[in-house]
Amino acid sequence: MQQQQHMQQQHMQQGTARVGPRAGSDVGSDVDVNDFSRQLEDVRRRAAALAGHPADAPALEQGMLSQAVAALMATLEDLCVAEERLRREAEERRAAGGHDGDDVSVAPGADARSDAERRRFQELFDCAPDSYFVTDAHGSIYEANRAAAALLNVPLDLLIGKPLVLFIDQGARRDFMARLRQIPTAPETLHWVLPLSPRERPRVHASITVSDIRQADGSLLGVRWQMRDVTEQRRTEDAQRFLAEAGQVLATSLDYHATLATLARLAVPRIADYCLIHEVEEGGAISQVASSHADPAKDALLHELGHLRFPDPADPRSIVATVLRTGQPALYSELPAEMVADVAADARVLHILAALRPTSLMVVPLPARGQTIGAISLATCDAQRVYDASDLALAEELAVRGALAMDNARLYRSAERASQAKSDFLAVMSHELRTPLTTVIGYAELLADEIVGPVSPLQKEQLGRIRGSGEHLLRLVEEILTFVRVEAKQERVYIEEACIADIVTSTRTLIEPLVTRKGLHLAMRVPEGDARMRTDIGKIRQILVNLLANAVKFTERGEVGLAVRPEPGRTVFEVWDTGIGIAPQHLEHIFDAFWQVEHHATRRAGGTGLGLSVVRNLVELLAGDVAVASAPGSGTRFTVTLPVPAQLAEA
Repeated sequence: MQQQQHMQQQHMQQGTARVGPRAGSDVGSDVDVNDFSRQLEDVRRRAAALAGHPADAPALEQGMLSQAVAALMATLEDLCVAEERLRREAEERRAAGGHDGDDVSVAPGADARSDAERRRFQELFDCAPDSYFVTDAHGSIYEANRAAAALLNVPLDLLIGKPLVLFIDQGARRDFMARLRQIPTAPETLHWVLPLSPRERPRVHASITVSDIRQADGSLLGVRWQMRDVTEQRRTEDAQRFLAEAGQVLATSLDYHATLATLARLAVPRIADYCLIHEVEEGGAISQVASSHADPAKDALLHELGHLRFPDPADPRSIVATVLRTGQPALYSELPAEMVADVAADARVLHILAALRPTSLMVVPLPARGQTIGAISLATCDAQRVYDASDLALAEELAVRGALAMDNARLYRSAERASQAKSDFLAVMSHELRTPLTTVIGYAELLADEIVGPVSPLQKEQLGRIRGSGEHLLRLVEEILTFVRVEAKQERVYIEEACIADIVTSTRTLIEPLVTRKGLHLAMRVPEGDARMRTDIGKIRQILVNLLANAVKFTERGEVGLAVRPEPGRTVFEVWDTGIGIAPQHLEHIFDAFWQVEHHATRRAGGTGLGLSVVRNLVELLAGDVAVASAPGSGTRFTVTLPVPAQLAEA
């Protein structure tokens, strides 16, 4: 104790001596004491203004005040050190018997001024908004201000003599002692963030600035610790990082149940020991759709709650049901056991909740498009971990992101159902249409072949038109069926050996009547010899027929053509025309299902709008690529490139 009192006295006598990088500076006559006094009065006034409502004070104002205090303390230290140095030098000269001409006198009132400056320093030290500790080289506290006592929630007189390490969070004490040993040899002032354990209060994080206190001869006298509570700042930064991560993770999947499971896992253990997610089903029923517990052994208990009709939406005491009904969050910093019993009449539910031992609870709604589509229940099982308003705000931010992801997943699921219903309808109607169409075409052929009696040339011409129209309609039906199979991922690829010339010939047979009817020229360019490939012949033929039929549809005069070019490891098919071409803004849409340039009922070219979409889907099934080049009035050229599993040599 005597040593501590001696150090404290020495510290006060030397005005906290010199600090870190300022050691060795020469001050004295160039310091305006009157200006210093005016600055001190300004700091006093600002500190008094903040004292009544420090929590509401703007961070900028508090920061500026802290800087002003630090600057004044540095100036006052220099004044005190300079005064003490002059007084000591005068005493040394007097003791040495001073010569004539030597100024061996101390300025009148020097001791009084020194005492006044030291009192000013103590006053400034006490009114500083930041926490200040002064310790010896081993970390024992021998001076602290009122802000330091408030930070640690310990009376000021009980701090003196205690090792500072006692108030450091247990998990950070080893690091603290290591940094303390570095201070005597540290080249500059140290800064870091340290977790503190105040008495009977939650842990806080403090931003720390550490400076050494040295005597005039440079020997280490002690250490000054400046601390600022940055718990809320750090908490805000952590919350923003967590929410950003949550937003990214939740956006990675459109699977409904996967999204909800991810949301539950994100909350544990970051903001809860366990999490339950409920949704409002059609008809108003409440169902548990996801859960997560920090203890994997208790996950089964959470799953069991989902099968016990808990909570009961008809029970007015149900917290979850109330949140879902009102859309307002609920926060219970403490959750008494009798409260759990009140809202859970089922014995098994009571047993599960007793095993979970929730002590603090938040239930926040999941809002989407003006409705509450679900709720997240977050609970802690540690009495030391108590929810407050900031926890509720974080949970609500998470709920907003979770609700958006959940709503997107629900909309996607609805869209999938609608798409499946459309595909089922198209498939049924196409099958129903194909049977009578086949019959119409068959009877037209029987009549044209005079199987049931002679027909006139004019009648044969009319029968030919019936047959052609029937075949055209049958191709449209087959086009729809192919689209439905591909979209439902039911289309299969059957690879076989094929002669390229045979594929082109069969394609020509199917497309030539359309070309002849419009008076166009059909150009075919095939490789010489018996070039062969392995592919799905039926799908290749359908790709080429669709492209050629599309070319004929939009060409009034000139030609349409097909060229096949075998290349190493692939085969290239080109289909071109001299038709109206395609505007640049439409090129990216032409492969979309049901999309057509002319949407109105009087469009010149008919069709389902599926031909090119089927082409692209079939090409992708064959692991190929399709490209288009076109300009208005200059025709269009489609290029289909198909990799060949095994290009066969010419026979």
